Amino acid sequence: MYRYNDKIQYMSTPDRSVFLMQHYGIKLTPDEWLAIKLNDGFVVDANKIYCLKISPLVNGVMNADYITTMEEKGSIVWPVVE
Repeated sequence: MYRYNDKIQYMSTPDRSVFLMQHYGIKLTPDEWLAIKLNDGFVVDANKIYCLKISPLVNGVMNADYITTMEEKGSIVWPVVE
């Protein structure tokens, strides 16, 4: 479906996202920066130091990422609403 561009410097998705924001002059608040940087949640060891020290925005992005990942893996069965 897609292929990697091997002509550009490798960066993780959060790092590239923050880089692109900076490149295009988009200023981020500390909460916005952390929401992007910590999107993979506490499964990443480097993110564990932020546990219980994050804002609702950061928590919301982390949970959205987790739910999306679980749904892609087929681990979430959504109730049928009729």
